[in-house]
Amino acid sequence: MKNNLRNLKRIPEEAWLGGVCAGLAYNFKFPLWLMRLGWMFIFFITMIWPTFILYLLLWIFMPSMDKTPEDFNKAVN
Repeated sequence: MKNNLRNLKRIPEEAWLGGVCAGLAYNFKFPLWLMRLGWMFIFFITMIWPTFILYLLLWIFMPSMDKTPEDFNKAVN
């Protein structure tokens, strides 16, 4: 079985901030708009700080992809 977390990378070219949501959406083959909406929902439900700190840690520790993968649009739509 393939380990999805091992291949987890940010996609800065598709980013609004750090590319974390784009990387998560691509890795788990989830719609990008829904991933961003989910983060915003969790952000406001958890009183902002825990989600902000988690996003910041992912932004710092997730490696960045050099360029957007060719199949990015197929995977996230």
